[in-house]
Amino acid sequence: IRLFGNELRALPIHDNDGRRDLHWMPFQGVTDWEEFRKILREVSEEIPLNLETKVDDKLPEEVQEHFQIGLAKIARYLAN
Repeated sequence: IRLFGNELRALPIHDNDGRRDLHWMPFQGVTDWEEFRKILREVSEEIPLNLETKVDDKLPEEVQEHFQIGLAKIARYLAN
């Protein structure tokens, strides 16, 4: 982010186990999201974040909306 910050048009983000590209929700894996937020604020407050994750279709339909709301709250938290 520090290297390309001013050139970034969008930043795809997700979490993982440090070995595989798992597209987990932020805070479920090994990424230091507080450090990420700190660096993001240092570089620019204008970089759009693109969460590369989704609510699992295996969840019962009546709880999927709660996970979607959670993802939106996580996105807002990371962007602020």
